[in-house]
Amino acid sequence: MSSFQRLDYLTTGLPHEAAAEIWRGVVGPLFEPRAFHPGQQSPTGSASGAVIGDIMVARVVFGAQSYRRDRDLIARTPDHILFHLYNVGGFNGRISGHQTTIWSAQVAIIDLAQEVETLAASSDTVALIVVDCLTLWLTNWLMPAPAPAPVSEGSEPNRPPAHDWLGQCAMFLGAIRQSPGPVVLVGNEIGLGVIPMGREVRAFVDALGSLNQRVAEACQRVTLVAAGLPLTLKDTP
Repeated sequence: MSSFQRLDYLTTGLPHEAAAEIWRGVVGPLFEPRAFHPGQQSPTGSASGAVIGDIMVARVVFGAQSYRRDRDLIARTPDHILFHLYNVGGFNGRISGHQTTIWSAQVAIIDLAQEVETLAASSDTVALIVVDCLTLWLTNWLMPAPAPAPVSEGSEPNRPPAHDWLGQCAMFLGAIRQSPGPVVLVGNEIGLGVIPMGREVRAFVDALGSLNQRVAEACQRVTLVAAGLPLTLKDTP
Protein backbone atom coordinates (compact mmCIF):
# COMPACT_ATOMS: atom_id res chain seq x y z
CA MET A 1 0.00 0.00 0.00
CA SER A 2 1.34 3.43 -0.91
CA SER A 3 2.33 5.65 2.00
CA PHE A 4 1.60 9.34 2.38
CA GLN A 5 2.05 11.96 5.05
CA ARG A 6 -0.50 11.93 7.85
CA LEU A 7 -1.53 14.98 9.83
CA ASP A 8 -3.09 14.28 13.22
CA TYR A 9 -3.67 17.09 15.70
CA LEU A 10 -5.96 15.67 18.38
CA THR A 11 -6.59 17.75 21.49
CA THR A 12 -9.25 15.66 23.26
CA GLY A 13 -8.35 15.14 26.91
CA LEU A 14 -5.56 17.71 26.97
CA PRO A 15 -5.50 20.64 29.43
CA HIS A 16 -7.33 23.57 27.91
CA GLU A 17 -4.30 25.81 27.43
CA ALA A 18 -2.34 23.01 25.75
CA ALA A 19 -5.28 22.21 23.47
CA ALA A 20 -5.71 25.89 22.57
CA GLU A 21 -2.02 26.24 21.73
CA ILE A 22 -2.11 23.20 19.43
CA TRP A 23 -5.24 24.50 17.74
CA ARG A 24 -3.67 27.91 17.11
CA GLY A 25 -0.74 26.13 15.49
CA VAL A 26 -3.05 24.12 13.23
CA VAL A 27 -5.26 26.93 11.90
CA GLY A 28 -2.96 29.89 12.55
CA PRO A 29 -1.27 29.88 9.12
CA LEU A 30 -4.67 30.46 7.48
CA PHE A 31 -6.99 31.94 10.12
CA GLU A 32 -6.82 33.72 13.45
CA PRO A 33 -9.12 31.73 15.79
CA ARG A 34 -10.74 33.88 18.45
CA ALA A 35 -13.21 33.42 21.28
CA PHE A 36 -16.86 33.49 20.23
CA HIS A 37 -17.66 36.05 22.95
CA PRO A 38 -15.59 37.94 25.56
CA GLY A 39 -16.35 35.48 28.37
CA GLN A 40 -15.33 32.39 26.43
CA GLN A 41 -12.05 30.53 26.92
CA SER A 42 -9.53 30.32 24.07
CA PRO A 43 -11.01 28.25 21.20
CA THR A 44 -9.94 24.66 20.56
CA GLY A 45 -10.41 21.97 17.94
CA SER A 46 -8.88 18.87 16.37
CA ALA A 47 -7.85 17.93 12.83
CA SER A 48 -6.95 14.60 11.26
CA GLY A 49 -6.00 14.27 7.62
CA ALA A 50 -3.50 13.44 4.94
CA VAL A 51 -1.28 15.24 2.46
CA ILE A 52 -1.58 14.36 -1.25
CA GLY A 53 1.15 16.32 -2.99
CA ASP A 54 0.26 19.97 -2.40
CA ILE A 55 -3.27 19.07 -1.27
CA MET A 56 -4.51 18.36 2.25
CA VAL A 57 -7.66 16.36 2.96
CA ALA A 58 -8.87 16.46 6.56
CA ARG A 59 -11.68 16.05 9.03
CA VAL A 60 -11.84 19.09 11.31
CA VAL A 61 -13.87 19.29 14.54
CA PHE A 62 -13.99 22.46 16.63
CA GLY A 63 -15.96 24.30 19.28
CA ALA A 64 -17.81 27.58 18.84
CA GLN A 65 -15.38 30.32 17.85
CA SER A 66 -14.67 33.19 15.48
CA TYR A 67 -12.34 32.99 12.48
CA ARG A 68 -10.56 35.96 10.94
CA ARG A 69 -8.27 36.19 7.91
CA ASP A 70 -6.86 39.66 7.21
CA ARG A 71 -4.59 41.10 4.53
CA ASP A 72 -1.45 40.22 6.50
CA LEU A 73 -2.38 36.52 6.58
CA ILE A 74 -3.32 36.61 2.91
CA ALA A 75 0.11 38.03 2.06
CA ARG A 76 1.89 35.29 4.05
CA THR A 77 -0.02 32.18 2.97
CA PRO A 78 -1.12 30.66 -0.37
CA ASP A 79 -4.39 31.73 -1.94
CA HIS A 80 -5.95 28.27 -2.18
CA ILE A 81 -9.65 27.46 -2.33
CA LEU A 82 -11.06 25.58 0.67
CA PHE A 83 -14.13 23.36 0.35
CA HIS A 84 -15.70 22.38 3.70
CA LEU A 85 -18.67 20.05 4.07
CA TYR A 86 -20.40 20.74 7.38
CA ASN A 87 -21.75 17.48 8.79
CA VAL A 88 -22.75 19.26 12.00
CA GLY A 89 -22.80 22.96 12.83
CA GLY A 90 -22.19 25.89 10.52
CA PHE A 91 -21.26 29.55 10.54
CA ASN A 92 -22.36 33.05 9.64
CA GLY A 93 -20.05 35.69 8.23
CA ARG A 94 -18.10 37.02 5.27
CA ILE A 95 -16.23 34.63 2.95
CA SER A 96 -15.17 34.88 -0.70
CA GLY A 97 -16.24 38.51 -0.87
CA HIS A 98 -19.83 38.12 0.32
CA GLN A 99 -21.92 37.58 3.43
CA THR A 100 -23.20 34.03 3.83
CA THR A 101 -24.70 31.52 6.24
CA ILE A 102 -23.71 27.84 6.12
CA TRP A 103 -25.78 25.12 7.81
CA SER A 104 -25.34 21.39 8.35
CA ALA A 105 -25.15 19.34 5.11
CA GLN A 106 -23.93 22.40 3.17
CA VAL A 107 -20.54 23.06 1.60
CA ALA A 108 -18.62 26.28 2.24
CA ILE A 109 -16.37 27.45 -0.62
CA ILE A 110 -13.75 29.78 0.83
CA ASP A 111 -11.43 31.81 -1.40
CA LEU A 112 -8.31 32.39 0.70
CA ALA A 113 -7.25 35.27 -1.53
CA GLN A 114 -9.99 37.29 0.19
CA GLU A 115 -10.60 38.32 3.77
CA VAL A 116 -12.63 36.09 6.11
CA GLU A 117 -14.66 37.11 9.17
CA THR A 118 -17.00 34.44 10.56
CA LEU A 119 -18.77 33.31 13.72
CA ALA A 120 -18.89 29.51 13.79
CA ALA A 121 -20.96 27.16 15.93
CA SER A 122 -19.48 23.92 17.27
CA SER A 123 -18.91 21.97 14.06
CA ASP A 124 -17.81 18.67 12.57
CA THR A 125 -16.52 19.21 9.04
CA VAL A 126 -14.86 17.28 6.23
CA ALA A 127 -12.64 18.93 3.67
CA LEU A 128 -13.85 18.49 0.10
CA ILE A 129 -10.94 18.73 -2.32
CA VAL A 130 -11.44 19.38 -6.03
CA VAL A 131 -8.47 18.54 -8.27
CA ASP A 132 -8.85 20.28 -11.64
CA CYS A 133 -7.48 18.76 -13.62
CA LEU A 134 -5.75 15.38 -13.97
CA THR A 135 -4.51 16.38 -17.43
CA LEU A 136 -2.44 19.23 -15.99
CA TRP A 137 -1.27 17.00 -13.13
CA LEU A 138 0.10 14.54 -15.66
CA THR A 139 1.61 17.35 -17.74
CA ASN A 140 3.55 18.56 -14.73
CA TRP A 141 5.21 15.14 -14.42
CA LEU A 142 5.87 14.57 -18.13
CA MET A 143 6.84 18.04 -19.34
CA PRO A 144 9.02 19.77 -20.14
CA ALA A 145 10.47 16.73 -21.82
CA PRO A 146 14.08 15.94 -20.84
CA ALA A 147 16.62 17.63 -23.12
CA PRO A 148 18.28 15.18 -25.54
CA ALA A 149 21.93 14.41 -25.04
CA PRO A 150 24.38 16.23 -27.37
CA VAL A 151 24.97 14.38 -30.65
CA SER A 152 27.52 14.73 -33.37
CA GLU A 153 26.58 15.84 -36.86
CA GLY A 154 24.99 13.11 -38.91
CA SER A 155 24.20 10.80 -36.00
CA GLU A 156 20.80 9.96 -34.55
CA PRO A 157 19.85 11.80 -31.33
CA ASN A 158 20.04 9.74 -28.16
CA ARG A 159 16.66 10.48 -26.65
CA PRO A 160 16.32 9.76 -22.93
CA PRO A 161 13.11 8.14 -21.70
CA ALA A 162 10.21 10.36 -20.65
CA HIS A 163 9.90 11.31 -16.99
CA ASP A 164 8.70 8.38 -14.89
CA TRP A 165 5.24 9.37 -13.65
CA LEU A 166 4.04 5.90 -12.64
CA GLY A 167 5.57 6.07 -9.15
CA GLN A 168 3.81 9.38 -8.45
CA CYS A 169 0.59 7.93 -9.85
CA ALA A 170 0.79 4.95 -7.47
CA MET A 171 1.26 7.28 -4.49
CA PHE A 172 -1.58 9.51 -5.69
CA LEU A 173 -4.01 6.59 -6.08
CA GLY A 174 -3.04 5.16 -2.70
CA ALA A 175 -3.74 8.49 -1.07
CA ILE A 176 -7.13 8.71 -2.79
CA ARG A 177 -8.12 5.26 -1.49
CA GLN A 178 -7.12 6.19 2.07
CA SER A 179 -8.48 9.74 1.99
CA PRO A 180 -10.41 10.64 5.17
CA GLY A 181 -12.73 12.87 3.14
CA PRO A 182 -14.38 12.96 -0.29
CA VAL A 183 -12.22 13.92 -3.28
CA VAL A 184 -13.52 15.17 -6.63
CA LEU A 185 -11.21 14.70 -9.63
CA VAL A 186 -11.76 16.39 -12.99
CA GLY A 187 -10.07 15.00 -16.11
CA ASN A 188 -10.17 15.31 -19.88
CA GLU A 189 -10.88 12.64 -22.47
CA ILE A 190 -8.59 13.43 -25.42
CA GLY A 191 -8.51 10.06 -27.18
CA LEU A 192 -11.88 10.23 -28.97
CA GLY A 193 -10.80 12.46 -31.85
CA VAL A 194 -7.96 12.64 -34.32
CA ILE A 195 -4.59 12.06 -32.62
CA PRO A 196 -1.52 13.74 -34.14
CA MET A 197 1.25 11.47 -35.39
CA GLY A 198 4.02 12.97 -33.23
CA ARG A 199 5.60 10.44 -30.89
CA GLU A 200 5.47 12.70 -27.84
CA VAL A 201 1.80 13.55 -28.42
CA ARG A 202 0.81 9.90 -28.85
CA ALA A 203 2.78 8.97 -25.72
CA PHE A 204 0.94 11.66 -23.74
CA VAL A 205 -2.48 10.50 -25.00
CA ASP A 206 -1.62 6.93 -24.00
CA ALA A 207 -0.38 8.04 -20.56
CA LEU A 208 -3.51 10.11 -19.92
CA GLY A 209 -5.73 7.21 -20.96
CA SER A 210 -3.88 4.95 -18.54
CA LEU A 211 -4.17 7.55 -15.75
CA ASN A 212 -7.90 7.95 -16.33
CA GLN A 213 -8.39 4.17 -16.17
CA ARG A 214 -6.43 3.86 -12.93
CA VAL A 215 -8.28 6.78 -11.31
CA ALA A 216 -11.66 5.37 -12.43
CA GLU A 217 -10.78 2.05 -10.80
CA ALA A 218 -9.91 3.80 -7.51
CA CYS A 219 -13.03 6.02 -7.42
CA GLN A 220 -16.52 5.07 -6.30
CA ARG A 221 -18.26 7.17 -8.94
CA VAL A 222 -17.24 8.04 -12.49
CA THR A 223 -19.25 10.46 -14.65
CA LEU A 224 -18.62 11.36 -18.29
CA VAL A 225 -19.95 14.80 -19.28
CA ALA A 226 -20.67 15.47 -22.97
CA ALA A 227 -22.62 18.44 -24.34
CA GLY A 228 -23.35 19.40 -20.75
CA LEU A 229 -25.08 16.08 -20.05
CA PRO A 230 -23.78 13.68 -17.37
CA LEU A 231 -23.46 9.99 -18.19
CA THR A 232 -22.80 7.74 -15.20
CA LEU A 233 -20.13 5.17 -16.05
CA LYS A 234 -19.68 3.83 -12.51
CA ASP A 235 -21.60 4.26 -9.27
CA THR A 236 -20.46 2.09 -6.37
CA PRO A 237 -22.38 2.50 -3.08
